[in-house]
Amino acid sequence: ENWGLVTYRETAVLVDENDSAAGDLEWVALVVAHELGHQWFGNYVTMEWWNDLWLNEGFASYLEVLATASLFPEWKLWERFLYTNVDPALYADGVSGTHALHSPAEDVITREDIDAQFDSISYEKGSAIIRMMEHMIGIDDLRTSLQSYISQHAYGNAASSDLWDAADSAVQVSLPYTIKDIMTRWTVNAGYPVVSLDYNQNTTTLHISQRRLYDGASVGWIVPLSVVGVTHRNTSGCAGYVYYPPPTAASANFAEYDMEILAGCGPTASNAAVVANTDGLGYYRVNYTETNWNLLVSEVANINAAVHEGVLSPKDVAVLINDAFSFNFHNQLNYDIPMDLLESVKSSTTMDQSIVSSCGSAISRLDYLLGSDGLSFLKAYVRALFSHTKAFVSANNFGMKTEFSNRLLQGKLLGLLCWAGDTVCSSVDALFSNFVSTHALPQRDILRVVLARGVSEGGVTAINAVWDLYETTTDAAVKRSCLRALASSHDTTALTNFVNEAVDRSTARIRDQDRGIALRYVVYASQQGSAIVWDKIKTNWNDIESRRRVIYEVASRMGSQEELDDLKSVFDEHADDVDTTSRLALVSRVETQVQWRTMSAAGVVNWLVDHTP
Repeated sequence: ENWGLVTYRETAVLVDENDSAAGDLEWVALVVAHELGHQWFGNYVTMEWWNDLWLNEGFASYLEVLATASLFPEWKLWERFLYTNVDPALYADGVSGTHALHSPAEDVITREDIDAQFDSISYEKGSAIIRMMEHMIGIDDLRTSLQSYISQHAYGNAASSDLWDAADSAVQVSLPYTIKDIMTRWTVNAGYPVVSLDYNQNTTTLHISQRRLYDGASVGWIVPLSVVGVTHRNTSGCAGYVYYPPPTAASANFAEYDMEILAGCGPTASNAAVVANTDGLGYYRVNYTETNWNLLVSEVANINAAVHEGVLSPKDVAVLINDAFSFNFHNQLNYDIPMDLLESVKSSTTMDQSIVSSCGSAISRLDYLLGSDGLSFLKAYVRALFSHTKAFVSANNFGMKTEFSNRLLQGKLLGLLCWAGDTVCSSVDALFSNFVSTHALPQRDILRVVLARGVSEGGVTAINAVWDLYETTTDAAVKRSCLRALASSHDTTALTNFVNEAVDRSTARIRDQDRGIALRYVVYASQQGSAIVWDKIKTNWNDIESRRRVIYEVASRMGSQEELDDLKSVFDEHADDVDTTSRLALVSRVETQVQWRTMSAAGVVNWLVDHTP
């Protein structure tokens, strides 16, 4: 990072406060705050070596939210932190081949090794464990700890252990372990713990076990656990209380232990369910007994009922959806639990952004992995799942919303419904037709959806109209929306031409800095596009911009043994260009996806058929 002269690409610094999309306003604010945060975490204090990159990027990713949320509290950024930072990190960190935040220095030597550190682990996981630490000690003690760390290492270098030492000297809150003992385990161990809960309904005793998700190893995290009986979710002092494993459990590496819930905070005879990791402040996932899962599924259906003492928070529901689908995708939980959670969301008729975003993430993963045979059934279910939201995004409500979070939600819901082919999108088609004939753009919060829908449903005329907008607009954010739309075509020839243009540096239409994201847009949009991009990677290996990130997205859509074998073959052919960490992580992910398609895909399709009107 440059001292005093921070540079940005246009999409990360230029916005029109009155006309830009809410997502673009948020993006610019976060990126500006992120880079300014590097003046302290990166410049004023610099990591000793690249194996501690998270000290730069994790803190900048945390500070960007902290600062922007302070400036714009109405944006409710901390409510979205769960799906912008925590869940993406857990997704990346859930396969063998992931790396620790603080890797051994000897494992990070080559340029490829260093580049591989610039990922969701260093950025999003780093920010997530800092947020968890804030929950443990409070914002005041965290601020004092960081002030001590920065003053001790000003104009010098530091390692993770230096941060924990500074925290232990500054923290005033009483904990059963030192900060260094707790947090070192979160930085030197790859992956994250799955906390499994069991309990005797006649007592307040919980039996807790923890294992790493991808290999079942007993790694020994000290988990700051929040857990509460559902009937006491809103009882003062219950949901926010943090439980730590007893010191006697250290001899068994904290693999299993018993714990007493605070008096007046446990499950009751009338509702025996417990919920843990309330509001998703911890960097771990929670698995329950089948009985408890089913009780929670029932509770989710009541979240929009009359307010009562036991209601779950929207973020609680989002955590349940994220955790259940993750366990299913890793073949550790039957598909009926996560799918039944979606059905409960449908029954609740909620429109909370946390829940909608978690549902959207689950739908995206199913789209990636089900294959073409199940896609029509998934789209039919999505139309039913969000049918209660159609008034919110109907033609009469296409104007810009007043509340910031509703502006974001409008585009998200409209995108999901149009992807699913809902009839509400006939009005979106009319907006696109008006754009083609008059060049008038719809309001920015729905612009990307309108353009993408127009290209996906249209032909050459639609594609040419969007290309014309791309070439004539001076707004970098609008250019990005055009690229996203052009990547959404269902025409093989049009997609192939777009991919060729994104790779061919002799063309002047797509700027070099946008070539990699253009290819990722194609992968996001469809399995058809992903296959075209993968073929292009194999034939033009050295010409692919941001190749590692593009391959990551392509691999996320692979689900057959043939695709897995092909991936390994390509990595073997280009062994000198693929770092060990990336290879292990991607191969492991595809192996898991192949197993999921074998074990769960058919059952999910049958479930969709049974639950779609």
